[in-house]
Amino acid sequence: MKLSIEQAKQLIENKIRRTGYNIIYKNDAVSGMVSTITYNCYIPIIKSRTSLYTACHELYHCLRARTVDVYINEMRAEKFAHKYMRHLGFVVPRKHTKRSKWYVRNKLRKAKRRGLKKVDSEVQNFLNWGIIILSRWINV
Repeated sequence: MKLSIEQAKQLIENKIRRTGYNIIYKNDAVSGMVSTITYNCYIPIIKSRTSLYTACHELYHCLRARTVDVYINEMRAEKFAHKYMRHLGFVVPRKHTKRSKWYVRNKLRKAKRRGLKKVDSEVQNFLNWGIIILSRWINV
């Protein structure tokens, strides 16, 4: 299905509202946040593919409760955003793919500082890590 930005915006907003979250718009196109305490979903005003991608990412967080480590949850949200944008008929720019891998890598670094010993295999596949990098993952 191929939708316009406006149609995709309406679809995502409706899905977020059906989960029970309130939508609060931000002026920033590349950041969002979901608060499970106040049930607020902070998304950018959807005008471009970048802001649409961010909204898709936050939609995942509204749909799924966090039950795993942060870096795994963020990786799944990034994969969902890619898949959902393609489902809506939008091309996901390569810069979003690179940025999503950087974002998950950054969350992984933070987990490592907090004492993570082993990287989940799903995340390894997402980051396209080979055996050489896995043996030295301390330097992520």
